[in-house]
Amino acid sequence: MAIKFIEGFDAYGTSNGSAPLGLSEVWSGGADIVNFTVQNGRLGSGKSIEIKRSSGTPIVTTPNLGNLATWYIGLGFKPQVAINGEVLLQLREDDDATLGVNLLMNSGGTISVRRGTTVLGTSAAVISTGLWHNIELYVLVHNSTGAYELKVNGVSVLSASGVDTRAGTTNDYANRVRLSGPVGGANTGYLIDDFRVNDDSGSAPNNTWLGDRKVITLFPTAEGDTNNFTPQSGTDNALMVDESGMDSDTTYVESAVSNDRDLYQVTDLSDVTTINAIQHNIICRKTDVTDFTIEPVSKTGSTTDVGSGQTVGSTSFSNKYRIQETDPDTGVAWTDGGLDAAQFGYDVG
Repeated sequence: MAIKFIEGFDAYGTSNGSAPLGLSEVWSGGADIVNFTVQNGRLGSGKSIEIKRSSGTPIVTTPNLGNLATWYIGLGFKPQVAINGEVLLQLREDDDATLGVNLLMNSGGTISVRRGTTVLGTSAAVISTGLWHNIELYVLVHNSTGAYELKVNGVSVLSASGVDTRAGTTNDYANRVRLSGPVGGANTGYLIDDFRVNDDSGSAPNNTWLGDRKVITLFPTAEGDTNNFTPQSGTDNALMVDESGMDSDTTYVESAVSNDRDLYQVTDLSDVTTINAIQHNIICRKTDVTDFTIEPVSKTGSTTDVGSGQTVGSTSFSNKYRIQETDPDTGVAWTDGGLDAAQFGYDVG
């Protein structure tokens, strides 16, 4: 499977300027994760995340996406103030211990591709303050035959092959992506939206450049065919999990019974012609000392597809997610009609 992670930043609340609710459950970050706010999205709908200027180092890091040698990373990027030597995006090697290939955003609108702190190349001026840009980065991690290419708004602006793209001393791969914000200065910074990561595994079109893509977030709208979990209040399970902005223990569903299942109908799509993949997110926690597994479930047509169980081992909330590039009922790429008719939920493993 080529698609590794998708993020539209639409599920962290609806009020511009507010702290993003649930961000730290999906992404990891240090104390400076407080320097993030919810803002308007890139393409006229949805939301983006603002990484604000800080006296610290505002960062968020993806989960471990696997030990990948080949990376294709895309995102929408809008600098709200002038840039002056600030890292936007970085690969993390050695299980998040080492700064790998990264993008340094320079004054004057140029971008440097670096290995650690070593500059591999610098583009011409391609970034303008106050405008959205689609940035895509390809990296092959290797200590001698590595390669990279940087595209801005679909145009290749920097590339090289046969170069050292490994910052660490041992492994020709990275396993996480980190987004970081500007340090110091005015209380504003970058807007980020429509983030996606894929590699060269799997099949076309998801194993190469994806091009400009929009990430749309679908929320539960009604109960589906099966509802075994117990709602925190009332009798409508969907009402307990439909919020934009995770509300912790204010509303929830729960079960301690193996094989219990909840399914939900989700928001219908509109004006979508190509769906590369879907990412099914489940924010959950355990409420006693016993670990359990949660299994993502999708129901499309006559097919109910149960994903691998993922261990829930903490009383703190965390996100368990599953990528599906094809509709289980048809075996081919999702269509908007197929996705509109699908139901999504989870089992207690």
